[in-house]
Amino acid sequence: MAVDSENEPLDLFVLSVSARRDAAALFKNRMERMRRECAPFYVKGYFNRLETTADLRRLAVDGLLAKNAIRPEGTEIKPGIWVGTGARIHRKARVIAPAFIGAHAKVRASALITRGTVIEHHGDVDCGTVVENSSVLPFTRVGAGLDVMHSVVGFRRLAHLRQNVEVEIADEKFVGMVPLTPLSRLAGSTAALFAFIPMQIYRGLTASSQRTSAAQCPESLEEAQAVLEAPVMEVPATGAEASEFPSHLAVARRYGDK
Repeated sequence: MAVDSENEPLDLFVLSVSARRDAAALFKNRMERMRRECAPFYVKGYFNRLETTADLRRLAVDGLLAKNAIRPEGTEIKPGIWVGTGARIHRKARVIAPAFIGAHAKVRASALITRGTVIEHHGDVDCGTVVENSSVLPFTRVGAGLDVMHSVVGFRRLAHLRQNVEVEIADEKFVGMVPLTPLSRLAGSTAALFAFIPMQIYRGLTASSQRTSAAQCPESLEEAQAVLEAPVMEVPATGAEASEFPSHLAVARRYGDK
């Protein structure tokens, strides 16, 4: 049985062509145990079992830091900043290395992308939103004026890694889906995500989705300020609405009026 450097099994087996009985017993036991005990086969290299949302996030960060064989699919426009084909970054947005902006993604005015953040292909970060040390999954739109930190966001769900909680976001003002076109479906190959996204995120893929029109980002600084100052919710949530979000998820913006 193959194991990693910490002696943890990797669900891999190395068999000699002469050990036919061992191979038959292994297949009969559904690759769970062998016919007889044997010495472990140590495998050197990078390992990530992708069992949790934190593993998915760590995979992205390790790729940015060149700790694994995954390399950002894009052009390194500045040291530590990769941008994919067709990505659009507003001239008033800020991207701080290391960071990755995927193909056809959009980062709108006054947004801040920082500290190892990964915006996957066709992602959309709206005006004034701060995304710090987080991953935005493909075809995910993050609303305006938000702080997303230490999280994985996608398919109308948010998993906060430090708090170890996961919530479903029903209001598309906060987290929604980018409208899918035949071209984006072909380019995105969304079916391939099912093999890589952990179960915590996979449950969100099965939920029904509604198409929304893409948000328009103001071009002038005055218009952007007006958008950020507009209230997101004027009526306090009560009853069932208030119970959708745990109280400890509310955070204060640390960046002031910048």
